[in-house]
Amino acid sequence: MLCRGFDVNKKIIGHRGANTKRIFEKTGAKIRLRGRGSGHSEGGRGEAPVPLMLAVTSEKRSVGSFMHALAMSAQLLQMVTSKFPDFWRLRGHDTIPQPLYWIGELSQDALGFLEQTSESRWQQQSFSSSR
Repeated sequence: MLCRGFDVNKKIIGHRGANTKRIFEKTGAKIRLRGRGSGHSEGGRGEAPVPLMLAVTSEKRSVGSFMHALAMSAQLLQMVTSKFPDFWRLRGHDTIPQPLYWIGELSQDALGFLEQTSESRWQQQSFSSSR
């Protein structure tokens, strides 16, 4: 979804940070974009040389709040993803590239939680876990 004109970062962050701020206000978790295309400089060295990622971090010691932040972040990604096919087709493409995003770097517990709470919304998405 890193295509000129789609503005995936702006769609994820929301107008004046509304989307990520809403997640923070409800859960205390910070939502950040990192990696190529994020615009975030890692210690003055430029963007991290990894694919664009949505990082969810929490200082609270509440597993429930963190899991709620993960679920809200997944819903946000699903909403942004749902806008991409029309954008892509308007540019003359017939086939939508897949997957549009993937989930990685999750514990098995977190992955299981997302699968349980998301049910059918995830059927067309790709899951991976490196832990």
